[in-house]
Amino acid sequence: MPDLNSPAEKPDDHVKVKLVKIGSVTIYQVSEDELKVLEQGGGIVSNLSWAIFLFSIAFAGLFTWVSTVKFRWEGMPSVLTGIILAGFVLGFVQLGAWKRSRKPIAELASQIRNRNGGLLEEEDVEPENQPK
Repeated sequence: MPDLNSPAEKPDDHVKVKLVKIGSVTIYQVSEDELKVLEQGGGIVSNLSWAIFLFSIAFAGLFTWVSTVKFRWEGMPSVLTGIILAGFVLGFVQLGAWKRSRKPIAELASQIRNRNGGLLEEEDVEPENQPK
């Protein structure tokens, strides 16, 4: 096992950073309340995922009901009807929740981008240590 305390085998104290030139960088000022709204946006994906899941169950039940000639149990069409209806109704509820929760975040992002035209001041900054 190598001795990490010996000077020849010590890891570098410096971190290598590669600097790549891009067109520009825009920095926006964001308030604490705006950050909280953006943080709460994580539930949006959850609503959409539940909607897709519920619609999948509803379509699977519908396909099963349509493709089956005769059920062995007489109550099965009623069960499938309940599954289909519940899947579609709850799927549309989740889809509506997703659409409602998506709108305020898009408006907030637009408001942040349009604040003062997006610029407080503009200046060209050259990095001091450019890689060769």
